[in-house]
Amino acid sequence: MDTCFARHEGDEIHIGNAVIERRWRVQGGNLVPLSLRVAGCEWIGGGDEPGTVPPQGDPSARVVSFTTEQGKALPVAAPSLRAELVVRGEREQRYRFTVYPGVAAVGVQLCAPGRGAAAALAAGEGPSGVEQDPVPSAVADEPLADLCESFHLAMRHCELTQVVLQDRTDVHDTLAAEHAWHSSVAEHIQVQGIVFGIENPLTRSGLVLIKQAPLPAVRPVPDPVDLSLHNTRLRLHGHGIGDGDTGYAWVVIGYEGGRLGRQRAVQRWQRQLRVYQPGLDGVFLTNTWGDRNRDGRINEPFLVSEVAATAALGADLQQIDDGWQRGITANSVNSAQGGVWIGFYAADPKFWDVNIERLPNGIGPIVDATRAAGIGLGLWFAPDSADDFANWERDVAVIEGYYREHGIRWVKIDGVKVHSKVAEANLRRFFHGVLERTQGQVVFDQDVTAEVRPGYFGLPEAGPLFVENRYSDWAKYWPHATLRNLWQLSWWVDPVRLRMEFLNNERNVDKYGDDPLAPVRYGADYLFASVMMAAPLGWFETSGLSGGFIAAVAPLVALWRQHRAVMHGGAITPVGSCPNGASWTGLCSVGADEAHLVVFRECNDHSEADLQVPLDWDGVVCERLAGNGTLELTAGIASLHIDAPMQFAWWRITRS
Repeated sequence: MDTCFARHEGDEIHIGNAVIERRWRVQGGNLVPLSLRVAGCEWIGGGDEPGTVPPQGDPSARVVSFTTEQGKALPVAAPSLRAELVVRGEREQRYRFTVYPGVAAVGVQLCAPGRGAAAALAAGEGPSGVEQDPVPSAVADEPLADLCESFHLAMRHCELTQVVLQDRTDVHDTLAAEHAWHSSVAEHIQVQGIVFGIENPLTRSGLVLIKQAPLPAVRPVPDPVDLSLHNTRLRLHGHGIGDGDTGYAWVVIGYEGGRLGRQRAVQRWQRQLRVYQPGLDGVFLTNTWGDRNRDGRINEPFLVSEVAATAALGADLQQIDDGWQRGITANSVNSAQGGVWIGFYAADPKFWDVNIERLPNGIGPIVDATRAAGIGLGLWFAPDSADDFANWERDVAVIEGYYREHGIRWVKIDGVKVHSKVAEANLRRFFHGVLERTQGQVVFDQDVTAEVRPGYFGLPEAGPLFVENRYSDWAKYWPHATLRNLWQLSWWVDPVRLRMEFLNNERNVDKYGDDPLAPVRYGADYLFASVMMAAPLGWFETSGLSGGFIAAVAPLVALWRQHRAVMHGGAITPVGSCPNGASWTGLCSVGADEAHLVVFRECNDHSEADLQVPLDWDGVVCERLAGNGTLELTAGIASLHIDAPMQFAWWRITRS
């Protein structure tokens, strides 16, 4: 923490560390940006930009206090320096700042500024569905009362990257796309999103602006424009003050080194919000729902058999999906008996007790079986969305109870419906309450497959994102498509935060006919390799796997478990071409002295390829750990040979 600083000097605020510094002038309750320096480069130029941040200025506002604290904001976070500025006039408003040692990022959050901006912004039509690019001329006047950032860039020529992220993956399958814009006097660029990049093409240095908010289409306080760029004037809109008193936090991240430097800077910042814990994060879990029997088979004998097969596969834990609990959901095979998807406690005050008809001895025997097998146990859970999560404290008590009594540390979160700022605040209280009461020992898989949820950056500290619900029963699972989603998302979302699936490819073979990319045409070990840089999900009943499937996957899983702490601890970067079923592609993790390269030759006729990899080490030793092929690595170029299509290779690379 020695390099971090936060000072209030006169009418100025200084926040930063050894690699980034921000300065603002406090004026009428507003923050007027004065300087943003990253690695000695100044990003804010001259101009008459007012720099207004809160909904409206208050000439009578004066600084009441400026306080700092350091340490972990949550048990799962890295130590940080946090400051709070309180200004008071006709109303009180607070600015909260966060900076981490050695990380070129400063976070800001606006709190308690009154509700005028929310009313103005909510007056129009609400979000209509998928995230879209507005026509630049569609918004004539920007909502200047809703600014997060507003300043003139110090350079005239810059490139803007708009990142269009999609969740609700039941209906979306292009989850990350990039749109490029060039700063111009002629064009007033106005776009939506939560992640943006600004780069100086002459120096390949830049800034990333991230708003820790839901995606635009589902945000309770909608914003017609999230970012605008006109010539040198840059504005970030939408602090998200609504019925609650806390806006969305946003962060400005500096980087050097172009696209790779940008990706690594964003990944490094995410790893401060939730520090990777080996054995807790990035683990391989299996889940009982993926074979589409839903909760129809949940009983003690079935789950005991699942535990044995999960252990034989080498996974870290068995997760019981919907069906272990007493209450009946709308997804249950018994949904006609009063299944609900909201209002769980209203339907049954003991909804989250164990279902004694299916598990007459409770979950104790299942817990005992997992412990005897040397694996963990996870559960499915849905916080009650009724009345804006008014029952969040009861939900905290449920999860804490199963953690303390049975050691349940992995919880899949589903059924979430966040339709207001109050709901957002209460859902955050639920997650943070569990993290605080369990000292960060409970990990939440946040399902982003449907409905209105925090998404990629709404609650990154809570745990990984359960990205997909793909099933072979309707020919919706394609291994190359899952790899494509992982590859594209990894430019912006830390792969360790992504729970990515692979299925039992011996099921539903007839659904795919003679398609050359059918799941059965891949080796089972290839399927696991395609997701092992992320947090792997075995989306199947393990007791239904063949001996051949387990024999193909288990040795690779065992090897992966030996190396995954180093693999997940490195900077993980996509390499090669974007997966499309016919490319050479992969991911590379680079640590201080050890790297891991996983490469896939998809369905193509080229047995050789040269891929640029993020390694500039003078001398290296390349050891193939799994798969087939050869590798020569010279000056950051990996020259590869893999004999046959639909094959992979995994290399461990060390400095010589």
